[in-house]
Amino acid sequence: AVFQVDDDFIVKRDAVRLGFHIWKGDPDRIVGYVVRNHLERNGKWTYDFFIGDGFSIVIGASMFIDKRFYELYTSDHPIINKIREYVREKSCCDDIAMNSIVSHKTHKGPIYIESKHQTIHTKLPDGFMGKSHQPNWGDKRSDAVQDMVDFWGEVPFVTSHTLVVNASKHFSWSYRFKPSVREFF
Repeated sequence: AVFQVDDDFIVKRDAVRLGFHIWKGDPDRIVGYVVRNHLERNGKWTYDFFIGDGFSIVIGASMFIDKRFYELYTSDHPIINKIREYVREKSCCDDIAMNSIVSHKTHKGPIYIESKHQTIHTKLPDGFMGKSHQPNWGDKRSDAVQDMVDFWGEVPFVTSHTLVVNASKHFSWSYRFKPSVREFF
């Protein structure tokens, strides 16, 4: 597994442990802590925050991914070459690209680990720093979703409904689990 995490994103240790445990059970999927969706609007595929009907993209803030997908990303496959060049040129959306590669290859959607996390926002005199605070950031992400569809010649993203929740944080009955089991719940 590769645990990819942004320098401004903090995930609690027990959530990382849970995510790794879940990933080991299905390494064909990206496992992550913040998810988004792809939706079709007016004949165009877009990036969306609405996940009521499922989700298909784990954002790059933090995720587990099998190293073989990074190996595939560096391969000489013609479509992968186009995707890699696209990411280099646009200087964004590598996470959308990786989600498209993994889902296209495995026909599986991601797994969402619900957990508390924190994003560190750096305040500058003229606003916040970071790509997500740049003008047209959402448009760039939507363009990337459509461009991945165009590269593959089909929608590569797979909608998932697999949500993992740390039950010991939500239910009072969790104290009944044996300590060895509770370590992952």
